Amino acid sequence: MRWRLRGRLAGRELRLLIGSKGAVVGSAGDCDHVIADPTVSRRHVRVQPAEDQLEFEDLGSRNGTWFEGARLAGVVRLSPGQKVRLGDVELAIEHVAEDDAVAVFGADPVREVPRDGRDAAPTMVAAAVVRFCLREFEPLLVRIAGAGSPDETAVLMTSTLVAAGLGCGAAITRERTTLACAGILEGEAVSAGLGPYRLRIHGVPADDRPGAESVARMLLAVLVLSDPAAPSAPAQPATSTAAEPPLTSSPALRDIYRDAARLAQSRLNVLVTGESGTGKELLARYLHEASGEPDDRFLVLNCAALPADLLDAELFGIESGVATGVQARAGRFELAHGGTLFLDEIGDMSLDTQARILRVLQEKQVYRVGSHRPLPADVRIIAATHRDLPAMVKAGSFRLDLYHRIADWRAELPPLRDRREDIAGLAALFLSRACAARGIRSGGLTQAAIDALCGYAWPGNVRELEREMSRVALFVEEGEPVSSDLFRADIRETPGQQPVGTGLAAALAEAERQVIAGTLAQCGGRVTEAARRLGISRATLYRRLEQLGMEPPASRPRES
Repeated sequence: MRWRLRGRLAGRELRLLIGSKGAVVGSAGDCDHVIADPTVSRRHVRVQPAEDQLEFEDLGSRNGTWFEGARLAGVVRLSPGQKVRLGDVELAIEHVAEDDAVAVFGADPVREVPRDGRDAAPTMVAAAVVRFCLREFEPLLVRIAGAGSPDETAVLMTSTLVAAGLGCGAAITRERTTLACAGILEGEAVSAGLGPYRLRIHGVPADDRPGAESVARMLLAVLVLSDPAAPSAPAQPATSTAAEPPLTSSPALRDIYRDAARLAQSRLNVLVTGESGTGKELLARYLHEASGEPDDRFLVLNCAALPADLLDAELFGIESGVATGVQARAGRFELAHGGTLFLDEIGDMSLDTQARILRVLQEKQVYRVGSHRPLPADVRIIAATHRDLPAMVKAGSFRLDLYHRIADWRAELPPLRDRREDIAGLAALFLSRACAARGIRSGGLTQAAIDALCGYAWPGNVRELEREMSRVALFVEEGEPVSSDLFRADIRETPGQQPVGTGLAAALAEAERQVIAGTLAQCGGRVTEAARRLGISRATLYRRLEQLGMEPPASRPRES
């Protein structure tokens, strides 16, 4: 059990975590907890856990340490629920559950700074490189020897890199398909490639990259050797201009982006469906960037944001004189000629506007509002909606011919509640970004915080998660872990939360269960086909099903 002192100072919340070794609280920078208040002395009070209470020892402070109107003298024990006052700062004593006290995931790396305040050459990753080579590499090779496939090897490598502190995140891809990822995949990355594989290590300071690059190349060599099907090839350059899909542990999302990478080379129109906040525009931008011509124009228009007359002017352009004071201007179709036009919320438009869009797509020409002169508009359409367009077609509120024009390929993005294996990584990423915007280091997430996030339904999907982590970042200090009590009440009090496990091994096992279950579902329960897709033998798949506590498909007899 841990302890916490909670109070307020200058309109912000104070949250002082007290570990088993106790802490000194004061206004000096070398205290364990710093309270920047003029009534708090430089070294004000020592706090020490003592059985089911906290001991407070005033260290000769000028304004005293107070409890219930009396100034404390000597060592005094206080209990949870009671309040103590340091000068003018009042603090409440709280118990904190063990799983909500210490960060288990997503903390930003710590960089050493000398006490004289001068900038120093970073040493964190350099030390981590040495530690990895001396302590982690040989045990990793032993675990790799027991792995059944390159996919399992990739999972072992990325998790070990992050656990060893080599960077804040790592990912391995094979021909643009993500095999494994761990930690926070943000910021500049060390990148190396060999054959079909690429390894990226994120969060490595520039001065420490040579050592990390050497480790990356060494691991890739092991990975290629573990894959008999991998062709030998020279190392790829450390940087690449190819569009990168988002790194995800969701089999469904991986499949969508794998297909999108192939489709991007064509001029087929695409319809992206899914709930609000699932990343429809992100997929649209990926399709454009992966097209091989990312310098072509990519324009965006939210069709639900404008009334019908203004929407027509934005889409098709308008001629001067159509109305008083109107100046001629080009529309999005005209401006996007030769490129891509992303029409968000395409289900929120009138039938008349739908008919005009259909005409543009058929003729590859556009007529501005008020004009009879055609203008070239050869545009690839990527449309998105959260509405059920087939149902709207049946109801007569969406044109069937337009639906077929825009839906050459349809991708339905899964809601965040169906890809819970991604929640912790996304939350840590958004927290790190928000803390960086404040100029502080993220302290990561406690296990209870991860459990609360994974137990919530996220009706607003990824966008809602990002906003929540941005809000939470306003209430933490430098390096302070995010605990579950910082979340909104509806998140932290969600009934029936399912813990995601404690520690790295449990998280990896859960991710592996998700991958295997998803592959078996795609293969209709056919174990041989699922094993082939996973790149492992049938016997290995059965063994992993047993080890992970998963039942083999009941619909089919075990194949011989």
